[in-house]
Amino acid sequence: MATQYLDVKDVTLDPELQSRVHINVDHWREIADWLNENPDKDTTPIEVVFDGEMYWCWDGFHRVPAFRAAKR
Repeated sequence: MATQYLDVKDVTLDPELQSRVHINVDHWREIADWLNENPDKDTTPIEVVFDGEMYWCWDGFHRVPAFRAAKR
C-alpha cells in the first residue's frame, strides 16, 4: 500500500489499542526535539487504520504526540 500523508491532528489515539502500559513522555519529547532539529527528515511512518470515519493509530503512539509537539 502506498504512503498517504495525513494531518497528524486527524489521527486518533486510543490507549486501549496500544500494546504498552503508558506513553513514555521523555521518549516522544526526544522524537519531537529530533524532528525540530531535522525539519527536512521524518521518522518511520505512523501506521493507521481507517474505519470509514476516523484514522486510528495502531503503530506510532510515541510519534503522534511528537509530530504534534513539533507542529509537523
